[in-house]
Amino acid sequence: MEKAKLIRLVRVIGVIIAIVFLALGAGLIETNANGLVNHWDGTNGSFTVDESRENQTIIVFTEVSSGNCPEFRFEVMDDEEKTPLPVEKKDCSEWYADDVWQYRIGTLEPGRYTFTASDDVSIVAVNGDVDEYLENYALGNGLEDIGTCFCCLSFVVPFILGRMSSQTMDSSHHFELNDSFVMPTPYEGPSESPSTALDAEDHGAESATEEPDAEPATEVEDEESTAEVQDVEAATEKEDEQPDGAFWGGLNND
Repeated sequence: MEKAKLIRLVRVIGVIIAIVFLALGAGLIETNANGLVNHWDGTNGSFTVDESRENQTIIVFTEVSSGNCPEFRFEVMDDEEKTPLPVEKKDCSEWYADDVWQYRIGTLEPGRYTFTASDDVSIVAVNGDVDEYLENYALGNGLEDIGTCFCCLSFVVPFILGRMSSQTMDSSHHFELNDSFVMPTPYEGPSESPSTALDAEDHGAESATEEPDAEPATEVEDEESTAEVQDVEAATEKEDEQPDGAFWGGLNND
């Protein structure tokens, strides 16, 4: 909530500063001057000189762009006599400076005049020193440019602050999730169902029941082996007891 208030405050301050610079610039541009044709009002039109502007110097500001001086054309004509009036064009070496006029008409008698131009123009009637006005004109344009920059910043800076604030909030939520993370329990295989456990118990009981029956069979086999050993020993003793005579020995050999 506090960050949102801060962003709104930055925007309001930026707009206020922009308005101040724009107002100061416009005030300097309009000091000791009367606009006959609004700023960049078109390439052709008309203006009127009344008795209050009869002795004022009329100058013309054109839309300045790179290389447009040689081909630029501006003409003024009296509506009544339908004749073009003499105008002075600024040299192209000074054409692009901030504190110069592009055309100067001089003083005109009261009446209505028409003009044609290659590009948009602004026509001003200056009361007093023209050079002083041009200095104020250049300074006023500079202040207006600064005001325009502040106006743009008053919207761009809050937008950037808002984005940074949202990213900070996202990162804090991310850390909270990491702190509360619980390791999963390792997988130990499927658990035995009750029916499987009962089958295993029954199988164990059957094995235990069959074990006593196996012991008598083992005892019988042991007795048979003992009897065979005894028969072999008895036969050996009989052979040893026979006489060693020729007759008996020959029979034994046979």
